[in-house]
Amino acid sequence: MLVVKSDLSCAVYSVGKTGSSSLLNCLDSNWHGVGEFSPDFMFNLAADYYEKLYADRKASYVDQFDAINYIGSTGADIYCLIRNPWQRYVSGIKEIIQDSISALGDEMFRTVWQHLMNNPTVLVDYIDRLYYLGEHKPVKDRPSQFVLHTNYHTRNWLHEVECLISKYDAKLVLAHELDSFITSLGLEPGARQNVSNPRDIERIQTALINTVSYSRNSFVIRDYVNQDIQIFNSIVPAEYVTALL
Repeated sequence: MLVVKSDLSCAVYSVGKTGSSSLLNCLDSNWHGVGEFSPDFMFNLAADYYEKLYADRKASYVDQFDAINYIGSTGADIYCLIRNPWQRYVSGIKEIIQDSISALGDEMFRTVWQHLMNNPTVLVDYIDRLYYLGEHKPVKDRPSQFVLHTNYHTRNWLHEVECLISKYDAKLVLAHELDSFITSLGLEPGARQNVSNPRDIERIQTALINTVSYSRNSFVIRDYVNQDIQIFNSIVPAEYVTALL
C-alpha cells in the first residue's frame, strides 16, 4: 500500500492485513492511495522523476518501494504501518483461502467456507494442499520457496521498513494505533475494513499449527515468519515484542 499527500510532504507505506484498507478508505482529495497495485498517480505527482526513469522505455508500472524511496529522498515524512507478523500471516492465509474459493459464487462460497471452518481436519488438509501446489523446488542447497510467500497479504516485508528507517528516519505506526494516526493526518477515521471473525482467525491459526507445513518442516512457515518477527522485535517498543515461532 502506498498513500501519498498531494504535495509530496508525507507518505505511508504498508502491505496487506495491517489496516491498510481502513486507511485508504479515509482519504480525502488531498491524498492519493492504492493497495497492492501500481500507484500510477506518481506519474503526475513526480512527473520529472518518472520521465527520467522511463526515458528509454514506455512508462507502464510504478514500483511502490521505489516510489516511497523517491519520496523519502525529497525530505518528506515517511510512515510505515506495521502489525505483529504472525497475526498478519494468519489473517493473510485466511484471505488467500477465501480468494481461492471466491469464484464459486456467493452461495457456494458460504457453503464451502462453513465446511472448512466447521471441519478442522479438512481445513488442515486444504491449507497443506495450498503450500504443496505453490512450492518451488529447492535449488542447490537452498530450501523450497512457496508462492504463498509472494502474496501481498503474507510476504515478508519488514526488511523494507528497516531500510526506510535507516535512510529516511521513517516512523512506525502499529496497527492498533491506526485511528489516532489517521486523526493526526487531519483525516476522519471510519469503520474498520475487512475485519475478520475472531473465531475464524482462531480456527485458521490452529489449523496452520497442525499442518505438515508447520509441524514437520520448520522452513516452510516458522523459519519464514520468524524472519519478520526478529525484525519486528528489533524495531518496536519492548512491550510489543513477540516470541519466535
